[in-house]
Amino acid sequence: MRIFITNTAHLLLGEKDQCATTIPIKLLVEKVGVDIDIAVKALTSNYIQFNSTDESLENIATNNNVSPLDLYLMIRNSAELANNV
Repeated sequence: MRIFITNTAHLLLGEKDQCATTIPIKLLVEKVGVDIDIAVKALTSNYIQFNSTDESLENIATNNNVSPLDLYLMIRNSAELANNV
């Protein structure tokens, strides 16, 4: 699964151009092949607060005054580090 970042910083899932920022985090990480525990740890270790993995990147970003892209990069970078250990 490829994620495309558009010039407006939206994350799009490649298969149907579904906006990756509006689907639940648990579904997003599944689609991009990241373990949910790694994703949760990536966010919480960066002091990102959320109630559930059913929340979207967009919602979590709004509530934490960051961009959805920032959250996605936190998750992706943590997954890459975990895979290189």
